[in-house]
Amino acid sequence: LTKKTPPGEVFGAIQILEKARDASGDSGFSNFLTGEWRLVYTTGTKKTEDEVGRINYVPITAVQRFDMAERFIRNGVYLGPISIEFEGTLHWIEERRRLEFDFEELKVCGISLPLPDFVRSAIGMRSSTPYKKQPAFNFVAADDRIAAARGAGGGVALWLRNELV
Repeated sequence: LTKKTPPGEVFGAIQILEKARDASGDSGFSNFLTGEWRLVYTTGTKKTEDEVGRINYVPITAVQRFDMAERFIRNGVYLGPISIEFEGTLHWIEERRRLEFDFEELKVCGISLPLPDFVRSAIGMRSSTPYKKQPAFNFVAADDRIAAARGAGGGVALWLRNELV
């Protein structure tokens, strides 16, 4: 996969994987997901699409870290020396190929920021306000090089293992 691949073809391939998804037996996905994954392609949510247009190849460094044994997730955006990272817990539901998560901490340049509950709720972190939709990824593919999923908000994402980027 390179950025020369037309974005529509990437989206079409992910849709084919969704339709071909076999929910029987152990997918093995959880064995591959531990590690760092660079987000390379996303369609964004329907809301994002309506507000800013469809996103295709991701022009910034966005890295997702999954640690299946420790039930840990980190979603980070890195702009030179500046980092913004959400960290929390994850829960894998094998029969649905679904990774649900809650972000409990926000770090800027490695420093944890305490946030009031209403801000936590507004930016999708765990708060006293229940989620409208549980944050999650429904995986359609995962191996030692790529991972592809549809998020709870309806967008699709494609990651490459970070050390391969």
